[in-house]
Amino acid sequence: MTIRTGTVLAFTLMLTLPRLTGLKTCAQTLTEIQTSGNYYWGEGEGETTERADNEAFRRLLTSISSDVVVDVENRNTRKEANGHLVSDNSLFKSAVKTYSYGHLTDVRMFVISKPPKAHVVRWIRRSDVDRIFDGRRNKIFAMIDNADNAKASGKVDVALRNYYWAYCLLKTLRNPSEEVYGGELLSTWLPEQIEEILDDVRVAVDSRRDYDVDLYFTYKGKPVTSLEFTYNDMGHESTYAAKDGMGQIELTGSSDTTLYNLNIEYAFRNQSKLDPEVDAVMRLVPDDCGFTRSAITVRPGQEFNRAQASGYGQMQKQPRAVPQQQRESFSMFPDAKASRPAAIPDGPASDRYNRVMSEIVKSIRSRNYGIDAAMFTGDGYSQFQKLVRDGKARIVGTPQFVYTEFEGLTMARGMQMSFAFRNGVHRNFTEDVVFTFNPEGRICNLSFGLGKTVEDNIMCMADVPERSRKYLCMFLENYQTAYALKDLDYISRIFDDYAKIITVTEMTVKRRNVDGGFRMVREQRENRFDNKYDFLEHLDRGFRSKEYIRLRFNSVMIDRADDGRDIYGIQLEQDYYSSNYCDHGYLLIGLNYENMDSPKIFVRTWQSEPDPNFGLYRLPHFYKDGKVHVKSVD
Repeated sequence: MTIRTGTVLAFTLMLTLPRLTGLKTCAQTLTEIQTSGNYYWGEGEGETTERADNEAFRRLLTSISSDVVVDVENRNTRKEANGHLVSDNSLFKSAVKTYSYGHLTDVRMFVISKPPKAHVVRWIRRSDVDRIFDGRRNKIFAMIDNADNAKASGKVDVALRNYYWAYCLLKTLRNPSEEVYGGELLSTWLPEQIEEILDDVRVAVDSRRDYDVDLYFTYKGKPVTSLEFTYNDMGHESTYAAKDGMGQIELTGSSDTTLYNLNIEYAFRNQSKLDPEVDAVMRLVPDDCGFTRSAITVRPGQEFNRAQASGYGQMQKQPRAVPQQQRESFSMFPDAKASRPAAIPDGPASDRYNRVMSEIVKSIRSRNYGIDAAMFTGDGYSQFQKLVRDGKARIVGTPQFVYTEFEGLTMARGMQMSFAFRNGVHRNFTEDVVFTFNPEGRICNLSFGLGKTVEDNIMCMADVPERSRKYLCMFLENYQTAYALKDLDYISRIFDDYAKIITVTEMTVKRRNVDGGFRMVREQRENRFDNKYDFLEHLDRGFRSKEYIRLRFNSVMIDRADDGRDIYGIQLEQDYYSSNYCDHGYLLIGLNYENMDSPKIFVRTWQSEPDPNFGLYRLPHFYKDGKVHVKSVD
């Protein structure tokens, strides 16, 4: 893979420039800055101080990038022979300038003369530039750790995204072909990880009905937890997401039905704005990156797209997809299946639910949504119409229902559905849909099921009572569904009127130095909503601006109150997707469900990154010794 040559001034650099209008003095003299060799500097002139400042900053960046190229050329003139890494001058001149996007801290300024002949000098210590390289190196290492964890959990999309972004960032270090982590040479190890994951993905056609083709995805022999792919149909490309092994593509009347051309997503360019550093670097990376194993041709029939040794190297036959509730997951717990709720056995007890679900399947398959409303409660029928009809839902695979009971309610699991959105980028998501029956046998609620791995991890938490584990799974399913349905009324009901709501984000701010100059600093900012109604107003604005919203929980940790009450802190790693925005972060929900019919969130925090001092918020920061209290992170 190569990076485009040419000068790239990572977006509009001047957005990050501090503005000064007067002469600033400092301990360093201009002569020392320009002659000692301890500084990078650039000077500019112009009719205004702003224009002179912009020119000085541009020349400062050129000075840094040119010096880094010379430094690299003297110490490392090798090129990688694997076709993925090219270390030429133009590559580094372009890539190093991505540091200008809010990460050149401690840039100082001399105003030598004022308008109409403004003259400005910008300068930075070489040691400060070295720290910038160290910061990006640490980001690469963190991404590798995230990818390793995601790979172990079968989250193919998260693993590929982190490995690939780390690989792109690697290009902007001084000596990328010499960088080592965990004893591995990253310039060769990172592309190997991407290729190995792609090589271990298997795809087969599970079934086809009219224009809907159901696909079954495995990774290392297990159903993938999550994966994104594109389907190219006669030059028209749509993006799809598979969940717990199942995905679906939609054909047209002119589609080729003898083969289906897929591409496993690994670059995630549409998500790069999650990180300004990644976004700047990705602008330099070409679309053709050489990972050819991402392209997959799938043919009708129940065989995987690639041969896999089975005894004597014969083609491995594709088994029928098993019900979601019975699948093996990437859970870290060996007894995950045994910890799942017991299913209602076949017989009269399950027959009545089967009759209702058969009518629902028939209705959705025929696109006839005039189903008998008597099978639902009022809320249940409204949810069905909004989720299934308005969401253009299609059934994936052949539903095989498993029924479980909890506190008088019966949950029907085993139906996966595909939801399509056509504005802007064509996107399709696969979700498990859970139908909940009330004691009278009517459907009172529909929700999106948790990923099988997260569900199994909750159910295997031995220090949490089984009743609570079941309830927490149900609550989280309803929580993520409320965002998908933009159900502000439900969200309002589950938040306590006095809930603490905190959002922590990272941003670049301008700080004044002791010498009167300015520097740009990356720091975390905490935003407290005065009350839940401010928070709900903020949510409402977001809901109205988005065609769709999808929450996905990647990992979970649960704390129980130290006094044994039904009060829990649920710490979730969350991906948020919508039609015009996406982010990744860490969500804490402090939940009191001593009254199961009226659960209340008394604290909700969101962090884009763990705090450098205390990490992630947990329940003890807000609840201790039987009292809700102001956070303490000392």
